[in-house]
Amino acid sequence: MDRFLSKEDALNLLERNNIGVLSVVTLENKPYGVSVNYFYDEKTNALYFHSKPNGRKIESIKKNPDVSFIVFDKNEIIVNAYVTHYESAIVTGKAAVIENEEETRFFLKEFCLHTVPERMDRFDAVVAGFIKNMVMVKISVDSISGKKNKDD
Repeated sequence: MDRFLSKEDALNLLERNNIGVLSVVTLENKPYGVSVNYFYDEKTNALYFHSKPNGRKIESIKKNPDVSFIVFDKNEIIVNAYVTHYESAIVTGKAAVIENEEETRFFLKEFCLHTVPERMDRFDAVVAGFIKNMVMVKISVDSISGKKNKDD
């Protein structure tokens, strides 16, 4: 059974989800994985997420921008068969904190459009107090691959 997803299917998986696991190497050269809300932007071929401006995740990215990011979908345990049906996509790329405030605001708005489009009426009021205490991070996609397990 071929378990590989096409690149198109892996990208579709990224586009339809909004939470994944970011893996970085810490300042102590230890692996660290953390879940983040994100969105994928096809035009820039990049993932974006917001974060506090300091902490282990951001410090690690600033030291070593090489990251991986994984998303799971359609996870279902088939009890009688002792198997799990799933789809997953993994991205490798370079992460960078967006330094420009206008660009930060733009991608934060895109993030909100992706995750809470029904509440965009509150964007300007909420962002005004929020944007000074956060950063947006861009993960430029170097490679993407995907796998699935589903009985045919």
